[in-house]
Amino acid sequence: MVGCLRYIRIAALGLASMIGLSSAAFLLDVLGIVCFRYPRVVENQPLAHPLRVVSVSGDHLLLADGRDINVVDVYVNPELGLAAAVTHHSRGEIELVTRDGMYDLFIKMPATICGNPYAALFSVPLIPDRLPRFRRLMIGRAVVLQKDQRVKSRVD
Repeated sequence: MVGCLRYIRIAALGLASMIGLSSAAFLLDVLGIVCFRYPRVVENQPLAHPLRVVSVSGDHLLLADGRDINVVDVYVNPELGLAAAVTHHSRGEIELVTRDGMYDLFIKMPATICGNPYAALFSVPLIPDRLPRFRRLMIGRAVVLQKDQRVKSRVD
């Protein structure tokens, strides 16, 4: 292993003297030999106007301000379900955005990194990559039910 490191160091110094230090560092980073970046998770709130959900039953959401929301189109995985998406992932917070007479329903979802862009033979953590902890995810379209509609929908 020590011999291999010596050859990599000699090759890196030779490359740096030929094409310049910054170009050599960039090339070593692209080739996956040395990584100069590291992840730094940043706390964030992706929902502009979060609303607290009190209860979820089927496709109905009851908000803390008393509004009853009927989710018409659900875009989450059926195995996950609307209740799990709202209560577990979003921690009971949603955002409603008006569009075309209906509401777009957004939740706060934990962000993930696909793959590992920081995997290299050697890591020199010099440049932080700011990664948000949460992202905003649209999970459906909804309508706000009026009092007389609530009674009909609960009876049906």
